[in-house]
Amino acid sequence: MSKITSKPFGITKDGHPITSYEIHGKGGTMVRLLNFGATIQAMLVPDRNGNLVDVVCGYDDLESYEKGTCFYGAVVGRYANRIKDARFVLDGVTYQKN
Repeated sequence: MSKITSKPFGITKDGHPITSYEIHGKGGTMVRLLNFGATIQAMLVPDRNGNLVDVVCGYDDLESYEKGTCFYGAVVGRYANRIKDARFVLDGVTYQKN
C-alpha cells in the first residue's frame, strides 16, 4: 500500500507556502511533488540491478525553482503553448487562429 507524507518546502518571494508531497510505493519507489505549479521534483525507481535511481531533473530548493529557466519537473498542460500563432493547411486552405 502507498504511503503519502508532506512537509514544508519553502515560501515563495510572494509569500506563498510551498509543500512537498512524497508518495511511497513498493520496493522503495517514490515520487516527490511540489504544489509549486504541479512540479515533479524527484522520482525514485529501480534500475535493472534493483538500485533506486532518481529519474527526474529537479532543483533542491525553492529559490532555484523560482530563478530557474529550465522548468525542471513542470507538469505541462495539454496545449503547452501550441495554440499561440496556431495555423494549419488543409486541402490547400490555410486556417489560422484569430
